[in-house]
Amino acid sequence: MAAIGLSAAELTRLLPQDQFKPIADQIAAIGNPTERAAAAVKVFGRNGTDLMPMLLQGSDGISRWEARARALGVVMNGEAAAGAHRFSQLLGDLNDVLQSGVRVIGDALIPYLTGLTNQIIRAIAAVRD
Repeated sequence: MAAIGLSAAELTRLLPQDQFKPIADQIAAIGNPTERAAAAVKVFGRNGTDLMPMLLQGSDGISRWEARARALGVVMNGEAAAGAHRFSQLLGDLNDVLQSGVRVIGDALIPYLTGLTNQIIRAIAAVRD
């Protein structure tokens, strides 16, 4: 954060949804495009450059995006977001259990499938010979 003129202490005093705006303002203020992209990557990781169109608009642009999202009714409240997160975790658990079941069933079938495969190989070899 220091590289773009912000401190973590400053940002932690803000609500999470408000932390993005000062970061965007600081990155947008960097005149050199290469340095600006490097700062975005430093702050946001590999996908930082994907955020450049939004970051370049600064906090004003982000506020316009937020207002548009609210007007369209596509903003999720905290309760809905928490519910979606819990459901996503539940789907992950379901996926893990299903994969575990597939492994167990597969492990049980391997001896039979191995025997069947060996019989098919012997039969085809006998027919060929």
